Amino acid sequence: MLRPNLTNLCNPNAPERDFDRIVRKTGGTLFTNCFTPSPDTPRSLGCFWSGQTPWRNGCDSKLKYPRYFLKTPSFLDLLHERDYELNFFSPPLHLDLGILPDGYVEKGRHNQDMDLKKYLSETTFSDNSFTFISLPDFHWALDDLINTMRGVEQGLYVLADCLEIIVSAPVFECFDYVLIFSDHGCKIDSQFRTEEKYQLMNRDRTNIFMYLREKGQAELIYNDKLCSIVDIYPTICDILKIPYVADCGYSLRSPHSHDYIIAEDSGTFTAEVRENMSLWAVIRQNGFYFRDLERRYFYENESTFDLPPEHLDELIAENSTIFHKYLKAERVLSLYKNMNNYAGPYSNGDARVLPFAYRAYQKKKQKYLYLLSRVLKRLIRGRK
Repeated sequence: MLRPNLTNLCNPNAPERDFDRIVRKTGGTLFTNCFTPSPDTPRSLGCFWSGQTPWRNGCDSKLKYPRYFLKTPSFLDLLHERDYELNFFSPPLHLDLGILPDGYVEKGRHNQDMDLKKYLSETTFSDNSFTFISLPDFHWALDDLINTMRGVEQGLYVLADCLEIIVSAPVFECFDYVLIFSDHGCKIDSQFRTEEKYQLMNRDRTNIFMYLREKGQAELIYNDKLCSIVDIYPTICDILKIPYVADCGYSLRSPHSHDYIIAEDSGTFTAEVRENMSLWAVIRQNGFYFRDLERRYFYENESTFDLPPEHLDELIAENSTIFHKYLKAERVLSLYKNMNNYAGPYSNGDARVLPFAYRAYQKKKQKYLYLLSRVLKRLIRGRK
C-alpha cells in the first residue's frame, strides 16, 4: 500500500525519512511511473503473479484473491518447474485469504511466526532460489491511525526497520536481483472529504512503488518509463531467459515501455460478492483520462492525449472486465428511451394520446382532487 509520492525518494516536498535514506544507500533503480491496473490487493497481486490484467487472469474484484480465482499460470509455476527453492514470509492469515497462487501454501518454506530477522537468519538460500516477503505493515499503520498522516509516519518508520533487517542480512548481497514494490497506493482521510469521486483513480492509488536492484548496483538511479506491475512476470522470464508472450508486458530491464495503462475500479472500498465497476482511467506518461458510469469524463493534463473521449472509451472497452457491456447497455438505454417516447398510431391505425400529455393530465387531475379534498375537510370541520 506504499504510495510513492509520500516518500522523499519520489517527492522532494516530502520530508526525508529513514526509509528514503536506506533505499538511497542500498542503490538500485527506482521506477517513478509504474502503475497498477487495479488499486487493491487481490486484483493487483493477480497481475503480479500472472503478468496478465484482471480481465484475463480471473482476479477481477476485491474478493477474488489469487489462491482461489487466478486462472492463468503464475511465474511460480515456471520457477517450480525448474526446481527453484521457494521461500515465503507473510502473515499466516494472508495465506488463508489467498495472496499466493493455488498450491503454494503447501510448497516451499514458510515462516512460523512474524519475526523477519529470525526467518532470514534461519533460512538457507541456495543459488537457484526465489524469496517472497510480504510486508503489510504500512497498511496496518494506516488502519491503526485511521488513514492520517500520523499513520503514514508510523508506516514508513516500520517499513524502514523491516528494510534495514533485509538489507543488513548477510544473505542480501548474495541475491542477483531484489524487487521492492507496492501493490497499490492509498488515500489519506482528509482527501476522502475534499476530492471528487473520480480522483479515487488518480496517481495516489494507482501509482506504485517499484524498485529493482541488480547484484552490486551501488548507486540509486531513476527510470521514468511508463511501466506496470504486470511487468514483473516478463522481468523474471527475462532473467531466466524464458520466452514470454507479447501481451504480458515488458521486462523492467528492457527499454520498452507501455503506451498507456488501463485502470478500473468500483469507486468504493467496500468488498462485495457482486461488485460493479464504475470508474476507469487511461494512464499516459504524464496524464490521466477518467471516465465514470454516468458518462462523465475528466482529465489531468489533457494535452498529453491525442485521442477524443470516444476513442479512449474504446481503449477501455478493449481492456476492461465489463466496460464493453456498459457501452452496449448505454446504446440500448437510448433506444429504450426513444421507444417510450414513440407517439405513432396504434397498430389498428387509431391515434394515440401522447404519453407526456396524458401524464400531465393525470398530474393536474391529482392536484385538483387533492385541493378538493382539502376544501371538503375544512367545510366538515366548520359545520362541527
